[in-house]
Amino acid sequence: PESTRPSIALASVGDSGVVVHIAHSQGALITYFAAKRLTEEELSRIEIISFGGGAALTRAEFAFRRVVNYYAINDPLLFLVPSANKALRSGFLVGIHGQQEPEFVFLSPRDGNPVVDHGLMGPTYMEALRWEGRRFQSQYESRSSRLAKTSRTSVDTFIQILVHYFAAPIYSVVMVIFYFITECCEEVYLKTNDGFLAVIVSVKVVIRAIGECFEEDETYERILN
Repeated sequence: PESTRPSIALASVGDSGVVVHIAHSQGALITYFAAKRLTEEELSRIEIISFGGGAALTRAEFAFRRVVNYYAINDPLLFLVPSANKALRSGFLVGIHGQQEPEFVFLSPRDGNPVVDHGLMGPTYMEALRWEGRRFQSQYESRSSRLAKTSRTSVDTFIQILVHYFAAPIYSVVMVIFYFITECCEEVYLKTNDGFLAVIVSVKVVIRAIGECFEEDETYERILN
């Protein structure tokens, strides 16, 4: 049979690797039909995280390693997906089919506008997405990898502080001294036409021109009474 994208993804992580697949809205419907083309062994190595899905994915139908369907309770698609609507009305949130966590998670809307709360980047699903990100790190990132990432963040923060509080002021002082010296050299050059002083003055002109290139033009908005 023709290779599918999930099959390619599974091949890329090796025989013991796991694919974490995130689907949203219509993407969940596409995932539903794609899953029908996979073997049980392939499905057992895939985790599905669905947000506001146009179709609900469950372990009753597919032998996924893990599946969670997130729905904001004001998401319009919730009422178009029978299994999700049934889960909401019945109120079951316990794990089923060997999965310890619920397959359906219903979220309180953060915005109140159904269109906004349906969006993957909206405040409702984004909160759940962040939680899933933290879970992924704890489940699949090694301790050394998390430590290295934390160390890189700490180093970056230290460099930013160093530049902001030390390098930038020192640079400002050096430039002030440089401009003072070049101003003096410029006055002497005008009187003596010395070649060395001419080079210093030229360097000053070049630096000033470069600085003007990076300066943003100030804009003013007219205030109407």
